Amino acid sequence: MKLTVATNVPNEVYAPEVKRRSVNSESLFAWLLVGPAMIFIGVIVAWPLVETVRLSFMEAGLGGEKYIGTANYEELLASRKFHQTIVRTFYWMFLSVALKLVLGMIGAVLLNAAVPGRALFRVLVMPPWVIPIAIGCIGWLWLYNGYFGVLSGLAQRVGLTDGPFEFLAYKSSAFYSAIVTDVWVGVPMVTLFFLAAMQGVNRDLYEAAWVDGAGRWYRFRRITIPQIMPVIVLMSLLSAIFMLLPFFEMFMASLRPLEHLFRSPYQFWSDDFSFDAYKQMWITVPLLGRYIFNSIFIASSVTAITMFFVIPASYAYARLKFPFKNTSLSIFLGVNMFTGAVLLIPLYRVLRSLGLLNTYWAMIVPGVAFLIPTGIWLLRSYLEKIPRELEEAVFVDGASRMYTLRRVVLPLATPGLIVVGVAVFIGAYAQQFLFAITFNQTRELQPLPAGLYEFIGYQSVTWNEMMAAALVGVLPVMVIFLFLQKYLVAGLTAGAVKE
Repeated sequence: MKLTVATNVPNEVYAPEVKRRSVNSESLFAWLLVGPAMIFIGVIVAWPLVETVRLSFMEAGLGGEKYIGTANYEELLASRKFHQTIVRTFYWMFLSVALKLVLGMIGAVLLNAAVPGRALFRVLVMPPWVIPIAIGCIGWLWLYNGYFGVLSGLAQRVGLTDGPFEFLAYKSSAFYSAIVTDVWVGVPMVTLFFLAAMQGVNRDLYEAAWVDGAGRWYRFRRITIPQIMPVIVLMSLLSAIFMLLPFFEMFMASLRPLEHLFRSPYQFWSDDFSFDAYKQMWITVPLLGRYIFNSIFIASSVTAITMFFVIPASYAYARLKFPFKNTSLSIFLGVNMFTGAVLLIPLYRVLRSLGLLNTYWAMIVPGVAFLIPTGIWLLRSYLEKIPRELEEAVFVDGASRMYTLRRVVLPLATPGLIVVGVAVFIGAYAQQFLFAITFNQTRELQPLPAGLYEFIGYQSVTWNEMMAAALVGVLPVMVIFLFLQKYLVAGLTAGAVKE
């Protein structure tokens, strides 16, 4: 009797096993890409958040911590001031967000129109988003001054007030003044994203709509906009003036001698302008150059480390399938709900246990943790627009995922990488103040926003030198934005285009 052994088993027998191994391999690779960012966020953000919840059930004193249950929450809920704060917070949020959306949309429409010099307008309206908030607020603080600020001076000139008006001296005016400043900071970013979305819309859709009889938008774009072009230019100029007003006031104050800054009523022009403050500031604060260097170094370090985590994680979320993909992504994006101020106390303890206090790392590590989610959100959206067929063609030739990422995906994603890099650098430059004054007491390591405090003496403040130092300090980041702003808009636009 002769036995016959089947050597050619049908592919259907092995297909499920091969597919299962492929899925497991892809899942493992995905977690290898996402894992480092997840662990970093867990240590620097998630653990301090858990610690914050734990501390809320404790009473802390000189004798240590004592568990008191929900007593802190009960006391808080019974507080009338807490109720008022909640109402004011929601009112602030509603008004601020509404104004940002409306003004951002208007700004995007104006910049999207064929206005001569619109690239220049785009540069002029972006400084509030680019510079550190702490520095921008110095200009607004001076603007709101009732005796020496330009706003009070204008109000007196036009007859709105009989004398100096202190915007920050009354609850109502201080509240709305703070909202104006918050809107001023947020509108440029909203404008930029709206502008990118508008420029990413396929023009064929407009033409198809016109063929189908929807002619209003066509008439608006082809007839109305050219007719109202002078109004568009005027509104663009007014928007630029609003965005640049604090910087203009800071510049004017930096040109005046200190004793002439406090003249009342406000003088719009003076014959004693000089650049002496720009010379004297280096003498008053000898470490000023070091502070500027520290700011650039910290922001650059945060950007480089953040991109190290963001690039592989974004690729995994854009291209790979793995367990808990949506859940882990939601956790990343949920980090954006918390600000550094909420986690300062437990974060201080974490950095102290790691031995990072009073070092550059004390400002770099938190910056990276709070910017990773933003980077993943931006870059993932861009990578999803790259055609998968390009990668599949390389896979056919036997290339690995890592090879494809390095040699195919990243070169094609260069505009998106520039977008994320610029956004992260700006965020890192802007958030230095809070982390610096909390986690660092070494004078030589302070960034510029914290270093400006040295212009505040025991009995006086050299305002003109502080203004000069602030303007000089933001020049590097403004120059960077000036050269990269066209790539920023182009990258956002490319990421908004649908297949």
